Amino acid sequence: MKKCDLDRLIEDVTVDCYTDDEERCSFCVAIDECLGGGRVAVRIAGFDTTLTGVDDGGDRRGLRAKVRHGGRAHVVTLFDIEPVGDADPELKELLAAYREWCGR
Repeated sequence: MKKCDLDRLIEDVTVDCYTDDEERCSFCVAIDECLGGGRVAVRIAGFDTTLTGVDDGGDRRGLRAKVRHGGRAHVVTLFDIEPVGDADPELKELLAAYREWCGR
C-alpha cells in the first residue's frame, strides 16, 4: 500500500478524533468491526494462529490482538501478527495503517 493511501485511510479512521487515545480507540473499533466476530488466520513469530479479536491496551501497550493457538487463548501486541492466506484485504490495509499511525 502506498504512503498516500495509508495517510488517506488513517484520516478516514481518525476523522472525528481529538486525541491520540481517541485515534487509537478508533483503530481498535475499525479493526474489530472488520473482523465482524469472525476468525482470521495470522502468523506470529512463525506460528500459525487465529485472530479472534482486538482490544485497547492503553497508550503504553497499544492495541492488542486476541489469538488462539493450540487450543489456548493468548494476547499479543498487534504489531506481532501478520495475516496469512486469503485474509480480508481491508484488514491488511487497516493493520498497515495502524502501524503507520504508530510511527508518527
